[in-house]
Amino acid sequence: MNLLWVALGGAVGASLRYGLALVCMPLSRWALGTLVANVLGSLLLGGFMAWWLPRAAELGESLRLFVAIGLLGGFTTFSTFSYDTLALAFGGRPLAAVLNIAMNLFGALGAVWVGWWIMRGWASGAGAV
Repeated sequence: MNLLWVALGGAVGASLRYGLALVCMPLSRWALGTLVANVLGSLLLGGFMAWWLPRAAELGESLRLFVAIGLLGGFTTFSTFSYDTLALAFGGRPLAAVLNIAMNLFGALGAVWVGWWIMRGWASGAGAV
């Protein structure tokens, strides 16, 4: 059953990521869809885990599997980020490749922290990270 929750969440998350890529594609030559997915997904994961951890016993593992592993795992895009970075570097844009790495890494790490911080205060309580 756990595999089903992850698979269902992953299908939804990957579909949302594809839709985001379609929306962002005409807006930028940059891998904007990947960046937005990584930072937004990290923000949502930080917030979700801050909310879920203190309630894990009552909410159950199935919700975490669906949202954190499936939905947000399918939505964020590490393999796509890696390919986009390589394409920028091999496409004669090494500075853009380095900026892509920095923005995804620091944007995603910062977003997880912000999501955690917001939800921790809002849900009044946070479990261990």
